[in-house]
Amino acid sequence: MKNKEQCMTLMQLLDNSVIEANEWVADFMTELQINEIRLARKLLSGTLHALRDCLPYVEAEKLGARLPLVMREHFFRGWCPGSNGLTCAGPEEFCRRLRRYCNCQIPLEEELTLRAFCRMLERRFRHMAARISAAFFPGKK
Repeated sequence: MKNKEQCMTLMQLLDNSVIEANEWVADFMTELQINEIRLARKLLSGTLHALRDCLPYVEAEKLGARLPLVMREHFFRGWCPGSNGLTCAGPEEFCRRLRRYCNCQIPLEEELTLRAFCRMLERRFRHMAARISAAFFPGKK
């Protein structure tokens, strides 16, 4: 009986994670004022990967740990911290990475995308959003 209960708990965890991830996508769509779910998913994915690469290791770890389970797995996939000496020199480097992760196949304004993400993050993790905003937009509110 215990294995069945554990299996149900795992399935519930995954189901809840999918629901929560869809809420993130819907929230991002609202922030960007777009109605295209695939575009929102692509931009959210690209933003998360660019941030992961540009944030200090500990901050990236903290952000990833707070994401819904299905997003967390995607966030950490392919990440080798320190292997490429990844450092982000600022907003320009973030924008370059975002374009790369989005394959430059979609029209985007990188700063607008990052600001939308920070507003969304602000509602979930206020302290983390403030640090990201300060790092990428020094002197701007």
